[in-house]
Amino acid sequence: MNLYFLLALVPALLYGSMGIVLMKSGGDSRQQTLGLATGSLVVGTILALFMGLNTDATTILVSFGAGLVVGLATYFQIRAFHKIGVSRVMPLTTGGQLLGISLLGILLFGEWLGTMALPVGIVGLALVIFGAVLTSWEQSEEDGADTDDDVVAAPYLPMAVVDSRDPVALTETKKPTAGRPEEWFSGIIDTLISTGLFIAFPIIIRFWDVDPLRSFFFQTVGVVLASFVLTFPFFSKELGRVDTRLSKYTLRAFIPGIIWGVGVVIMQFSQIKVGVAVGFSLSQLSVIIATFGGILILKEKRTRKEMVTISIGVAVLVVGALLLGVAKTLDVA
Repeated sequence: MNLYFLLALVPALLYGSMGIVLMKSGGDSRQQTLGLATGSLVVGTILALFMGLNTDATTILVSFGAGLVVGLATYFQIRAFHKIGVSRVMPLTTGGQLLGISLLGILLFGEWLGTMALPVGIVGLALVIFGAVLTSWEQSEEDGADTDDDVVAAPYLPMAVVDSRDPVALTETKKPTAGRPEEWFSGIIDTLISTGLFIAFPIIIRFWDVDPLRSFFFQTVGVVLASFVLTFPFFSKELGRVDTRLSKYTLRAFIPGIIWGVGVVIMQFSQIKVGVAVGFSLSQLSVIIATFGGILILKEKRTRKEMVTISIGVAVLVVGALLLGVAKTLDVA
């Protein structure tokens, strides 16, 4: 049992590092989105070869549709990474998913019917919301923030400057100046959209009772198709009219795609051994790695006051996530 508990912690490590590795790999959002999706397809193909596939029509259609949803979610999430940074996106995404999946679990699947499940769950939800608010707080200039020190390291780019020797390699970017408030608002909108889509994904799979492992290949096919369409220059005109997807940066993004795919597979397997509540709650510890990794590794700048609120917010969010897992264990079928 202890071994399976440790295995259930692995997805947190993989999910938390995925965004960091992706942004460290370089490239624009088109290259990263398509590369990430293709990397997940590699994992889906290998899993299908070992475990086989459920090929009934419902499984194929539902899994493919769920994959399209994940492809859309990934597209908007990576855009948000570029606009406001991994360390801001991931706490909001984690909190939003915990909140949305828990509430839909109550409404659609009749969860938290146990005597103590509802009060424990409500406390957990309150802590998740409070933690997400704390992690997203930004110090204003009136409060003494140094604007130059508070810009994320990898800003979303209004326009890419392309190296003439490699027409698809992104080599230089324009830094945001007066447009930063607009970038912040746009990044939050992208984060909200991606979070909503990520919430829908497991609900779809559960509602139609699809085997998540034996259908994972069809899910990744949907992810790749959605990513391929959304990364056409038509949908990202701010990056220029040149199609930058055929590039070494797309290949580099295979690695975080494989990391994400392996994380999904391990989480699904570990949930069979330790339970859905424990497995899912432990996977949400990824917020610790993503938040502080974004700040320390990707050099996403924060003021001292922001670091304090972020640290408290992450701690509160993690406690809330664990309480949601406890509420699930207190549930009655």
